[in-house]
Amino acid sequence: MKGKILGVEYREYCEVCTLIQSSSNLTLLRDDKLVVIVHPKPFNNGHLIITTIKHLSLNEIEDYELTLMFDLTRRLMTLLEKIYTPHGFNIIINHEPH
Repeated sequence: MKGKILGVEYREYCEVCTLIQSSSNLTLLRDDKLVVIVHPKPFNNGHLIITTIKHLSLNEIEDYELTLMFDLTRRLMTLLEKIYTPHGFNIIINHEPH
């Protein structure tokens, strides 16, 4: 971790990495590059985590992997629209690894 913000508690472990490594029933899809996990503490129905298997920052992810992630995001949005008929979607990108 480069710089630390005063007053912010930093963890020694990554919750997403822990979810990826577990044989959790929250895992919807997994291949050699990406994983889709149902958020264990969802803000709303359909709250998903779409990330690389490797613990990488956005700058470290290969271009083709980013393309795969956004294609998968678009396909999952189509599926979620059919299931939940939401008013919209929030797509959040965390720049730092998981």
